[in-house]
Amino acid sequence: ASDMVLAIYDGKEGDVIIEKKVAAGSIYAGAWSTDSSKIAVACADKTVKVLDAGTLDEIGSYTFGKSVEEMQVSCVWGADGLFSYSLGGELSLLDPANLQAGPTLVQYGHNKAVASLAVAKGVLVSGSYFSLDEEGSTTSTSKGVMRAWDVTSGLARRFEGAGHSARVVKVCALSDGSVVSIGGDDTLIVSSLREGGAAHESKQPLSAAPRDLGCGGALCAVVLSSDKLALIAHGKVTEHALGFSSACVAVDVADACIAVGADGFSDNCNVYLYSPIGALQHTLSKHRGAISALAFSAGSEQLASGCANKEIVVWDPRAGTPLVLGMQGYHTARITCLQWSAGSVLASGGVDATINVWDLTEKKPKQQIKLAHQGGVTAIAFVSEGTLASAGLDACIKTWTV
Repeated sequence: ASDMVLAIYDGKEGDVIIEKKVAAGSIYAGAWSTDSSKIAVACADKTVKVLDAGTLDEIGSYTFGKSVEEMQVSCVWGADGLFSYSLGGELSLLDPANLQAGPTLVQYGHNKAVASLAVAKGVLVSGSYFSLDEEGSTTSTSKGVMRAWDVTSGLARRFEGAGHSARVVKVCALSDGSVVSIGGDDTLIVSSLREGGAAHESKQPLSAAPRDLGCGGALCAVVLSSDKLALIAHGKVTEHALGFSSACVAVDVADACIAVGADGFSDNCNVYLYSPIGALQHTLSKHRGAISALAFSAGSEQLASGCANKEIVVWDPRAGTPLVLGMQGYHTARITCLQWSAGSVLASGGVDATINVWDLTEKKPKQQIKLAHQGGVTAIAFVSEGTLASAGLDACIKTWTV
């Protein structure tokens, strides 16, 4: 309870058997050991404690730290020991007989909607946030969260260093394996993956709120709320006025073409193709809804665009002409993400919680995954030619055989 008191009641009569103040902060959870001789508690004072069930005397305790995200909000006894879960989304395994030694294993994950996925050096990277506010609070205090996943084991590493101070909007990867991210704090961060860890390396301020990020071989493109396109390469930023309100952006792997999708304002539903110096090359006009997703194929020969009208068009970006039309009717709500495999297989995800893997010749899905994520699919990424990762508003990351 919030009074830091743990009470044990008679299960039949409801009388208090024993009660005692056992923590220096609110007690968020309690759990009996399998033999009922001990009770574990997870507390707002960033501790997990093991108590004698008969006397409520402390047998052992471990303090995780001092930050808000290290508040412990749940605990449970398992076959391998005692598990404790933090406000920041970290699941720790402890030895109840030696709590002071600290966690023997920590699993990092997400407890809020996952906004984006990317694959760098064979590692799946995800971006999200966590909120520091109490349930029902009218304030909005959040912090960006990024994880680097080993898809085989299902275990994740956290990124060390100063990350985003607000939610992560998008993560992408450059050809050298660097991870690039943008956040609600109006910054772009370049991070690295290395043996045994992941770390944020450098932070670049942006002149306005970023809406989307695209990465090629060495070039990053960000569309801004100021209706500008920011191009970043080797730490240098150049901005170009777009003259329209944008929603999404993609860069081909050769850094030769930047695609920008309009957000439908003033009935502009076009895709615009730019050179690396910001010169307009082509205007692609086939969509009847705001452009919501863009993706270049691995060899840059094809560009896929998706829109709020639930339609996908595949283009020849060099010629500025459509290659495949009529890919409509298989999503029932806005398309949120597109991704190509190395073998030029196209997949899409949408607000309708559906993932489609497309047969471009037949112009229909060869595989359809419905109810992939509660609330909708927010991101997809090919981990390998036959494995597709997806993320959603349900804070889950899943992998599928395709």
